[in-house]
This record gives sequence, structure tokens and C-alpha cells, in this order.
Amino acid sequence: MSSAESLVDIHVHLLPGVDDGPRDIASSVALIEQGLEDGVRCWVTTPHVLGPFDDRVDRLHQSVFQELVNEVARRRLPAELHLASEIMFGASTEDIKNHRTATFGGNGRYFLLEYPMMQFPTAAEEALFAAQLAGLRPIVAHPERNADLARRPDLRARLAHRGVLFQINARSLSREARSEDRNAAEHMIRNGVAHFIASDGHDPVQRPAFLRFAYERVAELTSEPTARRLLVENPRAAIEGRAIRAVPEEDTLPVRWWHRLVRRKTENSR
Repeated sequence: MSSAESLVDIHVHLLPGVDDGPRDIASSVALIEQGLEDGVRCWVTTPHVLGPFDDRVDRLHQSVFQELVNEVARRRLPAELHLASEIMFGASTEDIKNHRTATFGGNGRYFLLEYPMMQFPTAAEEALFAAQLAGLRPIVAHPERNADLARRPDLRARLAHRGVLFQINARSLSREARSEDRNAAEHMIRNGVAHFIASDGHDPVQRPAFLRFAYERVAELTSEPTARRLLVENPRAAIEGRAIRAVPEEDTLPVRWWHRLVRRKTENSR
């Protein structure tokens, strides 16, 4: 990897005092400094939205984000910050489209979606389909930690062929990860249905914001171009609202016509 090329972290909890991330702005700055030392220069900060996504949540996140941006500027840290959310399954498509902090940098397209750890709800595929038809592009956060998604490569493949994107946690590639998480993450990476690696950092000690080791591990599992795609190119494309391919070009798994329609709409729209 070129020394001039920096990593992009699209899932990290940097906003102080709004969720289970940093308690104060000093802890937020410590996470950013940790990332800078690791080669990260760009972050999408993604506070949890566990309940209704309403105007109050939108205003709060914008306000705290601006405080963090001001503090980073005051300290002259070379950090590029964008705001989005980690949205728990259940938020409506309308709420996601109508609140600026729901999508990456307010681009109205890419958003990070979380599911309960023990299941992939029965209504989830229909909700994903509705979001895609509305012009949104869902990114499923840490599928390797979801019990249903982790044990069902067929389900992961089906969703990817419908244009759904997946974000793996860097921590899941470490030796300390549960074997189930690590096996699912590595299987997705090897089979081309992982699209992003992110830190999911929460605090500098217990849940740090390291990505460099994950870049090296992906390169070891597959290739350096794949590592660059998952930690540099796809994250940057999502921030800028550009198209991202969900499955490898050579993948010819049969797909029903309506799945093909959604995939064409989501991957080719600008």
C-alpha cells in the first residue's frame, strides 16, 4: 500500500455522549489520534439510532458532530469527518430518506443498517427491497456477528445479488475474535461478498479504531487490490455516493428477474 494512501473508516462511534461510544470529546479526539497513527485519515462517524429516527435525533447528532469538527480544527488534526448513523432495523424508509444524518454525509443514498445479533428478522428482506426501490443503498453492519447471517452463506449471497452491501468489523479478523465471527468474515472476503472493513471503534482501550492490521489480513487472504477496495475505494465511493458493485463480475449465480431489477437500479444509479 502506498504511504500516501490513507484508509477510510465508515463505521466508528466518535460523537461524545450520545451512545455507548466516547463519554467526552477528549475520548473522541483520542480515538481520532489513534486512527491517524494507524493510517486512517477519513471517518464516517455513526452513532447508534436504536429507536425512532426523528427530528430530535437528527438535530442532536448534527449539533454534537459540529462540536467535534470544531475541536478537530482547533487542534489542527488532519482528519476528514463525515456524519451518518448506525440505524437499528425497524426505521422506516421515509425516515431514512428524510433525515440528513441517516445517510453518509447526507448524500441520500448509502446508509448503515444494524440487525439484532441473534437473528435476521423475517421482514428484513422485504424492508431492504423497499429501501432499494426508494433509491437507498443499504450497508449491513457486521453481518459476521449476526447469528443467522454468520451461519448462512446462501442468505448472504442472495442478499448480495440483490445489491445489498456488507461491512465486516476489523476486530472479527483478529485472533481474539470468536471463531464463528472470524470464519464467516473470512468466507465473505474470499467469496467477494464483503464490501467494507471498518473499525466499529467505540473507545481507545476496549474497542479501539485500528484498521491497518485488517488491511494486511485481507491482502493475505486474497490480494492487495481487494484490501484496497474494502478499506479505501469502496468506503470513498460510499461517501461520495458513487456506484459500488455488490458481486464479482464473473459471478453468475441465477437471480430472479425482480432481484436483477433491484441490482441494476441500485448499482447503476448515480
